[in-house]
Amino acid sequence: MWVQKNDGKWDFGYYFRESFWGNGYASEACICLLRHASEIIDNEDFKIFIAKRNTNSKNMIERCGCIPISAGSNNGESGWYYKPAQQDAAPDSATLRG
Repeated sequence: MWVQKNDGKWDFGYYFRESFWGNGYASEACICLLRHASEIIDNEDFKIFIAKRNTNSKNMIERCGCIPISAGSNNGESGWYYKPAQQDAAPDSATLRG
């Protein structure tokens, strides 16, 4: 997982090997990051890009309390930009596990 500033906005990303997919690790990491970031970064200063073909990440980021703000492209790939819905929008990990 990484956090960086692009075009004046904070962005983050993550990568997990396929053998770790489906275990909730990305959700756990995103929840922690969004909760911590909401304490120090205004939501308007955040942008999160999800490629159209990455439906799993799209579903996960929406479950973590983020909303789409615009279509766009990043590194030649089309998709959507998201931001946290509100400062305390990220659910806790127990909520995601059901």
